[in-house]
Amino acid sequence: MGFHPLDLHVFKGNKEWIEEGNFICNHCGAIYPVIRGIPVLVPAVGTYLQQYYLHTLWDTKTTGHHWQWLSEGAGANSIIAMTRSYLSTYMHSHYADLDPDTPNSPNQIEHLLSNTLETECAEGPMLDIGCSVGRSTFWLAEQHERPVLGLDLNFAMLMHAQDALLHNKVRYGLRRNGVVYDWKEYPVSFQHRQWVDFWVADATCLPFVNNQVGRVNTMNVLDCTTSPTQYLKELSRVSTEWQSFCPYDWSSSVTEFAQWLGGHSSFSPWKGGPEEVIRYLLSQENQDPILSNTHIHREIESLLWNVRLYERSTTQYQVHYIHAVHKDFEPRARQ
Repeated sequence: MGFHPLDLHVFKGNKEWIEEGNFICNHCGAIYPVIRGIPVLVPAVGTYLQQYYLHTLWDTKTTGHHWQWLSEGAGANSIIAMTRSYLSTYMHSHYADLDPDTPNSPNQIEHLLSNTLETECAEGPMLDIGCSVGRSTFWLAEQHERPVLGLDLNFAMLMHAQDALLHNKVRYGLRRNGVVYDWKEYPVSFQHRQWVDFWVADATCLPFVNNQVGRVNTMNVLDCTTSPTQYLKELSRVSTEWQSFCPYDWSSSVTEFAQWLGGHSSFSPWKGGPEEVIRYLLSQENQDPILSNTHIHREIESLLWNVRLYERSTTQYQVHYIHAVHKDFEPRARQ
């Protein structure tokens, strides 16, 4: 695989903030757009924009009154209803502890990520893959005081993350029932946000050269990619160490059944257990030229993660945590 730098052409913005522009590869002529301040660095840009065209038009400044009419007019099975539903779930999971109406809500992101603080980070910038609406990216920048790049495929969620970054505010509908939402709007503030940015990127084809990243954080991504094995290879290729939180909530609508790591093949040596499959993939026994360079340093079998769906429904996951490191890297205890 060859790696070539990209030239940036700015259409709107300045060196401090690029709102619209293009990255151009002078080697192959590929063009990758910057849309509404978010670079889109995926292999097939046209296909991506066909799938996410509505998200690129998503407006975080639209009022709650307007969104409610759009939701009710479009109906329960519309793309608007579906998008608002998962935005409600993720925004609540990431920011509810900062909502002045719910001062006793737990900080779910800190609850999970505090388990990553046992060791010092490897040198270099950090990636937060599957950053969703951004709270984990802000938390990592605050804790580690270094550049952190949040990556996701969902443009609408990245728009909300960017809203918090640029305007110190979150605005979203909190789903009560059906397509009825209660409008939320409140200030947020994070230290070292000057080291944070958000990009669109494919987790199975990361736009970085080998060993460019110190540590990668990844939450609920392994079971949401088209190729989990290729994703593990990309983590091991670009970084010195990576940390994964995953409930293994497989879905054939996202990941082809045969690509699942566990969840099937109960008669195999791993008896269908995703944990055992991953332990094998990251062992010397596997002999993969990329994965065999990485080994598991630490695991936590089960961390609780509560995900609110609507007013009367919350899902509780038991998340598996893995800290994997390059074979030549020795993690140091954090002081």
